[in-house]
Amino acid sequence: MAYIPYGRALWKPVGTSFITELLEDNQFGEGVGNGVFGSDTFEGRRMQVEWELSATGVEVTTAITTHDFVNITDDETDNTWEDADFEAVENAFSEFYDDITAVMNDEVRVVEARWYKFGPQINPTPEDPQPAVRVETINDAFTGAGAPMPPQVALSVTERTPVRRRWGRFYLPYLDSTVISGAGTIGGSTCTAVADAVEEMYDTCFAAELVPVVWSPTVKRAYGVTSIQVDNIFDVIRSRRYTTPTIREVRP
Repeated sequence: MAYIPYGRALWKPVGTSFITELLEDNQFGEGVGNGVFGSDTFEGRRMQVEWELSATGVEVTTAITTHDFVNITDDETDNTWEDADFEAVENAFSEFYDDITAVMNDEVRVVEARWYKFGPQINPTPEDPQPAVRVETINDAFTGAGAPMPPQVALSVTERTPVRRRWGRFYLPYLDSTVISGAGTIGGSTCTAVADAVEEMYDTCFAAELVPVVWSPTVKRAYGVTSIQVDNIFDVIRSRRYTTPTIREVRP
């Protein structure tokens, strides 16, 4: 269920849900437990989703969101991923795109998902980058009927974990202008719709024992996501700005 106190949509597991049982009843990673994956040998998979905006009259631009998962089999971390595991996450995200279709402008589509390994023993460098283990072409479009927001404007989804300093976020790009409220914030119905859609997506992943996590390369641990939060304040991701102006007025 989504709650909207002061412009914030918050979802969290209630009671003894499957999510809390999966995270708390098992000791992942050599006794770390409580949803923290800390074994020296575990591996997860990171999905990078590529979004594309092809707005009329401006350059085509792309944005990336990243999403990390750990696979569980028989109450143990499982470093092997079958095609069905990848497909379970991709299908959950496909439903997510459908659920937020009006939030994103109709000149936006999701074009690709690229999967990579992560873990304590995986240390990619510019000279030796981590190769993709799976590349899936996607062509999901959206239906927002307003104008596209500037590409640097984003809606943030906060992923809460058992450790406050290890919360994560992903930033939805290319919002439709109809999500703006009269106060210049994100409308409450949009916050609710996005929070509900993420909740359903993660519930689907948990049901397949594919745990959404926040990976910290600093401490080399992954933290299971226990709740999500959607605020009504726009974020700005400067790297997503247009690079070439179509109009430039110069005065002496």
